[in-house]
Amino acid sequence: MFPGMQQSTLLIDESSNIDAIVQRNRTQGIIRGAGSRGYILKYISNSGCERSDVIVSSGIGGLFPKG
Repeated sequence: MFPGMQQSTLLIDESSNIDAIVQRNRTQGIIRGAGSRGYILKYISNSGCERSDVIVSSGIGGLFPKG
């Protein structure tokens, strides 16, 4: 790394975990990076999320803003 440069991690990186909520019903979960498969929504019941639902960051962890 050089002075003034930042290091970042892609959201699809398998080490990425982001607090998230289902916008429709406010059910909480964790979005985990899944590499070439995109993302996986974890720690949520199947009844809490439907295929067409919008998932947004919850802001709980403080690293990513809400929404």
